[in-house]
Formats: sequence, C-alpha cells, structure tokens
Amino acid sequence: MDNLRQWLDLRTAVFSGEQRDPAVDVPRGVMLLGVQGGGKSLAARAVAGHWEVAMLRLDMGALYNKYHGETERNLRESLQMAER
Repeated sequence: MDNLRQWLDLRTAVFSGEQRDPAVDVPRGVMLLGVQGGGKSLAARAVAGHWEVAMLRLDMGALYNKYHGETERNLRESLQMAER
C-alpha cells in the first residue's frame, strides 16, 4: 500500500490538472484489472480516498443476460448512468 500511496502522491498534480501540459488531456479515470483477491477493490478505495473523488464500481457479472443483446444494453445503460 505504501507503493500505491507514493505513486498517487507523484501523480496528484497531473490528475487534478494543476501541473498539466495544455496539449495533453487530464486523465479521467483509472482501470484496475487482476485476479480475484488481488486487492483491486482496496486499491480503488485508496485511490478515490486519496484524491477525494467519487468511486464507481461496475459488477460485470450483474450485466450478463442470457438473451441476445441484453448484456450490451445493460452495459450501455450502466455507462450512461456513470456519465451523469
């Protein structure tokens, strides 16, 4: 966790837009991937808390549907909701 805190400290100014190059867009998020039990949720909570931003969690298992096109519709609706 100390490594993550150091990484966050180094990048806080960039993500907040304080030290940014006008030619480079400010990052809008972080995507965490990994095996179950690898600490993704803990890391996400740490990032959100450190940067004082909202955390959105998407459970891919809840999106899946056995009917054709429903999984895609569920994903599209979830992303639209997150954009609001």
